[in-house]
Amino acid sequence: MTDVSVPCVLIRGGTSKGVYFHDKDLPESTEARDRLILSVCGSPDPRQVDGLGGADPLTSKVAIIKPSARPDADIEYTFGQVGIEKGEIDYSLNCGNLAAGAAAFAVDEGLVPVVEPATSVRIFATNTSSYISGLVPVEHGRARTSGSLKIDGVPGTGAPIELIFRHVAGTATGTLLPTGSPRDTLVLSGGRNVDVSVVDAGNVYVFVEASRLGVSGEESPHDLESHPGLVGVVIEVLETASELVSQRTSRPFKVKKLALVAPNPGDDANVTARIFSSNGRAHKAYAVTGAISTAFAASVSGVRRRGGHGSYPAGGDPDSPSSRTPARDCWWRPGDAANMGHDSQDCASAHSGPRLRRPDGRSLLAPALFHTGTRSARGALRTVDGLSRLRRRGPGGDSGRVE
Repeated sequence: MTDVSVPCVLIRGGTSKGVYFHDKDLPESTEARDRLILSVCGSPDPRQVDGLGGADPLTSKVAIIKPSARPDADIEYTFGQVGIEKGEIDYSLNCGNLAAGAAAFAVDEGLVPVVEPATSVRIFATNTSSYISGLVPVEHGRARTSGSLKIDGVPGTGAPIELIFRHVAGTATGTLLPTGSPRDTLVLSGGRNVDVSVVDAGNVYVFVEASRLGVSGEESPHDLESHPGLVGVVIEVLETASELVSQRTSRPFKVKKLALVAPNPGDDANVTARIFSSNGRAHKAYAVTGAISTAFAASVSGVRRRGGHGSYPAGGDPDSPSSRTPARDCWWRPGDAANMGHDSQDCASAHSGPRLRRPDGRSLLAPALFHTGTRSARGALRTVDGLSRLRRRGPGGDSGRVE
């Protein structure tokens, strides 16, 4: 194997971490590019011991960045979910957490004019052909990483990066409701019926009431994966939903994310939610795109009050005294409102979603305006006959502290 030196930046965005590359530094051949990225991450290997992957889906990720020729974007961001035990990369989904890192990357790498104290970065997400605006705090010409922002699932604090996701409805299938209906009944093996809602916003998610699958929705990711028969049912629901979407859209399509939703027993949230991937793995953190899709589903269909109809309709403000219902008195169920239509707002705001509860029990508002923090390590990854090294260096190229 020929020695190859590839500049890269290791950035944590929100609850995820990924390896960032300039598109120009990667091979033009898709096959050669993916082979290099797999080597960088240490795949395929359950421990990814020879790479930067981290042996977890939240950290085995890659972002490829290049300047954009589009008049409405500064950079183009391609996200890749790098397989851990399999030597494959999935480019079909979007990652909101790494989008925060993409904005910081653009500032630090000189891809946008830098303005202090904050620089706006317009991002075109190639995976889903959608637009994201990032606001990056800047100090001394570089993205600031220190700050007081605390987010669930990440130790310590950091600088906030605001993300606004624009025109996210229907980016994968062409419509917010890929099946054409707010509620569908899937027939599983053995004649079992399961009601679902399939929503395309950020990524495509199928929403299922947790109790219909025999769980409460309060379980930890480990307990969900260990629950007898649950993983098999989750995979079957995703496969059946994929067949339905493919039939309705007249083209092959694979739904890769499932969200379990349940009423929250406390007063700090309307909805308790958990996400599964198509391989049956439960997410350890609620995905940004999952929060967007959940927010759209809830705001468009309405949050159901026990014994009544939605407590606030699409576009309503859950913080408005005239429309808000106490969390203990309302929660959203898949397909609850018959008026769930296609003409929803195409840019969700900070007031367009229900309150969710993360797997660690903490709650958050689920908007399409997100605050996430970043940390980064600059360097070059050198692969020599399978041996990977990250040469860390500071802004001037000298050996420096990893932030």
